[in-house]
Amino acid sequence: MKLRKDEDNPPFDVYAEFELETYKSLLKDRTILFSGEVKDNIIERVVLPINALSQRSIKPIKLLINSPGGQVTEGQAVVDAIISSRCQIITVAMGQALSASFDIWLAGDYRVVYPNTQLMMHSGSTLLDRRTLPAVNVEADLHRQLFDRWATWYSSRTKISKKEWLEMLNNGLDKYFFPEDAVKFGLAHEVIQPIKKSTKNITKYKF
Repeated sequence: MKLRKDEDNPPFDVYAEFELETYKSLLKDRTILFSGEVKDNIIERVVLPINALSQRSIKPIKLLINSPGGQVTEGQAVVDAIISSRCQIITVAMGQALSASFDIWLAGDYRVVYPNTQLMMHSGSTLLDRRTLPAVNVEADLHRQLFDRWATWYSSRTKISKKEWLEMLNNGLDKYFFPEDAVKFGLAHEVIQPIKKSTKNITKYKF
C-alpha cells in the first residue's frame, strides 16, 4: 500500500528534534551550541542568547563552536556581542573554527581547543564580476581598511604582531593553526587533554 504524500505535513525529523532539545538543555547550563555555517540566523542562535544570559547573571557563558565559517558581517555581529557582554565568555572550538567562525572563537575571554581542532583565518573573498573600475577601487580600499582593523584586533589578542597578521591577510592564503601552535602564539589558552581510560572492566561484545 502506498502512503499518500502530504506536503503540508512533512515527516517528523527525530534528529532535528533531538538537536533542538539539546540546544535548550545546554542553555539552562549557560552553554550555547553553534554548529554549522555563519549566516543570518546566527543572530537568533547566538547573539540573542548571549544578550539574554548576560542580563540574567554575570556568571560565565560557554560557547561551543563547530563551524566552517560563512558571512563576515554576521560573524562580526557575534564578535561584538561577545566583547560587549558584561560576563566572561569561554569559546570552545570543537572540530573546526574556520574563517568567520575563527573570529568568533578568538573573541572569547578564555579560548579552548581540542587536540584535533582545526583553526583557520584568511582574508575572505568578494565578487567583482562586471563592476566598474571605480567600484573595484572602492571595494579594494574597503578591504585595506578592514585588513588594518582586523590585524590590529588579532594582534591585541595574541602574541603575533600586527605586521605579521597584515602579511597573512594580504597574501590571500588560508592560514591554519594546530592546537599546540594556537597555544604557543597566544591564540588559545588551553588544549583539552585526552583522558586515559582503563579497559579492565569493559564487557566483551560480539559483533
